Amino acid sequence: MKTIFLIILFSSFCYSQSEFLDIKFYDSSQQEFHTLDLKTEIDILYKFDSKPYLLLYITRSQNNPEFKQQLKHFIDINAEQLQLLFVESNAENINENMYHTDKNSALSLLEKGKDFKVMLLDGKGKILFVSTKAITEKEIKQVLRK
Repeated sequence: MKTIFLIILFSSFCYSQSEFLDIKFYDSSQQEFHTLDLKTEIDILYKFDSKPYLLLYITRSQNNPEFKQQLKHFIDINAEQLQLLFVESNAENINENMYHTDKNSALSLLEKGKDFKVMLLDGKGKILFVSTKAITEKEIKQVLRK
């Protein structure tokens, strides 16, 4: 029974296969990237055929409990093995030491009344997973196996 509930809960956060997210984000040197072109941009930049994924975590405030929990989960996520980029989208404070969006992107990606969201995208901007709760490596792997 617990497994069925988890499957139903997990599937309720998945977007349809035809939804894409088109936003700009930046690295620590302010180089611009685009979610729709991520695979191509990474392949050119690092000169190899990649299969990148992007974990976009969006918050209205860096004091948000889910945002803090997501940061804790990063310790356990093997980003290199998963070819996963972490991109912070913070409406309160831009952390330019990592991949990040601008503040307006964060505000536009959060629904009214919601203060946190995490999105998993493929290298062409396809939305694979969305949640208002922090995501673990186990959950990421479940989504990527589909």
